[in-house]
Amino acid sequence: MTIAEMHVWFRQYAQQMGMQNVRAILPEQIDILINTSITDTVNQVIAKHIAVTGNRGIIDNAKLGQVNSLSYLYKVITVNAVPLQVAEPGQPFVADKNHSIYSQSAYIVYFTQALNGFSYLYLVDFAIEYFDSNDNLTNWFPVRIVEDEFLADALNDFILKPKVSSPIIVVHNDKVDLYIDKATYEDDIIHLPHNVKPSRLRVSYIDKPAVVEYNKTNPSASVDCDLPEYMHVDILKHAVDLYRIAVNNGTYGNQQQQVQNPSTGRIAGTGNEGYQS
Repeated sequence: MTIAEMHVWFRQYAQQMGMQNVRAILPEQIDILINTSITDTVNQVIAKHIAVTGNRGIIDNAKLGQVNSLSYLYKVITVNAVPLQVAEPGQPFVADKNHSIYSQSAYIVYFTQALNGFSYLYLVDFAIEYFDSNDNLTNWFPVRIVEDEFLADALNDFILKPKVSSPIIVVHNDKVDLYIDKATYEDDIIHLPHNVKPSRLRVSYIDKPAVVEYNKTNPSASVDCDLPEYMHVDILKHAVDLYRIAVNNGTYGNQQQQVQNPSTGRIAGTGNEGYQS
């Protein structure tokens, strides 16, 4: 459904039937309602599928799943993780040799070479691959996500401490800190167990949904919804609900608390007892 069709649908159901061609609401206001509904819908899907914090602050990296509703927003990129001694533009990972456990830091904005930098809604999962002692690429190894408040516990715990096969990562201040394993240094050269060297970091994330915009004077400049087609009607239904709440001077919280008695059709609850949608 294009954004133009969405506007027609919205006016058909939000306004009194037969009055859909009367401009009781501006196109810009419809766009705001639809974008708000898209944001609510995406957040609801993510909250339903994403894993929460597990034992001792370790997220178990349960995937959001390639659910159809997120298929257009679920994206994967690979980032060059070869360590540098000095930060360079577009080269994200810088080595840190101040601790016995080898770590690297990177600003998330350097994850891509895009003009506006890297933009995401949620970071979902990480994996890392290495160069082995023969400079061949290894398999991908999972990277555990640790909340910053539990970092010290993880680094000093015999079971949870980072290993080459199971490093940990912390996200803070729009940057990531990657902890791999205990390292030794000889002549300014880093030696990790099995003589591996970081190669690439695989980043799975949920992208921000497109901000829809209806341009009546120049339809080609309009921005359509990039969520699956089957979700569009539900998004519009929610947008219509938001509109009706606004025009009836109700608050979203109050409307959510109202319960309609199926036998009488009356709405009971929060002081709007006489109102029916």
